[in-house]
Amino acid sequence: MTELTSMPVTVADNGYFRGRASTKNSREATLPSTSDSSQASTPNTDLTTTTLPDATMPVTFTLTSTKMASQQPTIPFDPTSPEPQMNANGDGVVTLTSSTLKESRARIVNSEKITFGEEGKGPGKFSFARGVAVSSYNEIVVADPGNRRVQVFSMKGAFLRLFPTVVPDVNGQAMRTCDVATDGKGYVWAVGSNVDSNRRHGYLVQYSRQGKPELNANHVLRNIYNYPPSVAFDAANNKVIVAAYTDIYVFSPNGSSYTSFKSFKNRAVFFITSDEGHIFVTEANKSKVQVYNHTGRRLFMFGSEGKGKGKLNSPHDICTDNSGHIIIANWLNHCVDMFTSRGEFVRTIAEIQSPWGVAVGPHGQMVVTSYDYTVHVTIFPRHMVYP
Repeated sequence: MTELTSMPVTVADNGYFRGRASTKNSREATLPSTSDSSQASTPNTDLTTTTLPDATMPVTFTLTSTKMASQQPTIPFDPTSPEPQMNANGDGVVTLTSSTLKESRARIVNSEKITFGEEGKGPGKFSFARGVAVSSYNEIVVADPGNRRVQVFSMKGAFLRLFPTVVPDVNGQAMRTCDVATDGKGYVWAVGSNVDSNRRHGYLVQYSRQGKPELNANHVLRNIYNYPPSVAFDAANNKVIVAAYTDIYVFSPNGSSYTSFKSFKNRAVFFITSDEGHIFVTEANKSKVQVYNHTGRRLFMFGSEGKGKGKLNSPHDICTDNSGHIIIANWLNHCVDMFTSRGEFVRTIAEIQSPWGVAVGPHGQMVVTSYDYTVHVTIFPRHMVYP
């Protein structure tokens, strides 16, 4: 039986924290998590889905206020409060009890920005929170590569479920998931590598919303040479777009066909997104963004390396919002920046230590994964993204 633990609740009233969509579809609020257990780790061969009851079940938070995140007080918990319990039914689904939901507690930087996550193997914990997407169901989908799985959370940061990223037809092994995207039907598209110790090849796999792999949508990405692949879904054109080292793939969702082309000067590309027929890829080594159409014609590039406004310094994930703005996790500049569709700098949305993944939800919320000695996922409300 996996035993749940609870984390303290804190709040700050400063707008930003500084420390480490197409909806491509962090402190702070830390939601309940589970202690590490060998029984909680994800098996490579068994497909297990962890779910919560109805998302309308109330979750209680306790808040306080402080000026700086580094000065956040901790609110002590009531030691008489019972520990959360988990029920396991016959089909392997682990369900949190309603009493656990009522006693779910969080740590919040202010009354709006929410952060959750910590390192570990249990539900709601991460080896490393990497790529992120927000689905049309307003659910946050996070790639958890070291645990070889995908985890799903609500827009309040509550853990909903997880599933191992099994690759069909590869001995039932689960891949190290690098990035995720969701399509309009709720399917999760995941890319990863390191299946059967093969570090040269990557994989694109389609999963149902509950985590069942679809056998007709399993693609091998050749010769990625340890570069983590990235995936996006272009809703306007109903295409799945993948960046894999120097190759860019455009897939049909049914797996029937795809096209591919090489990146500019065969430069290694890192993260990818697509919007209205344009494909945007980041170059972490060159601090640039390449822009293509779906046939592979390069339209333009933007970005210059530096630390000033509008400069890029090892850009990681990239997404677009409903207005066509380009949003970039500016990793070594410790911020998330917004640009126009032509690559002109608009403003810095948030200062956050070492942002890695970024996605914008259907209602304008922004979700960022980051790592500053521990793992975080941060949800920024719409009014902080679009003041």
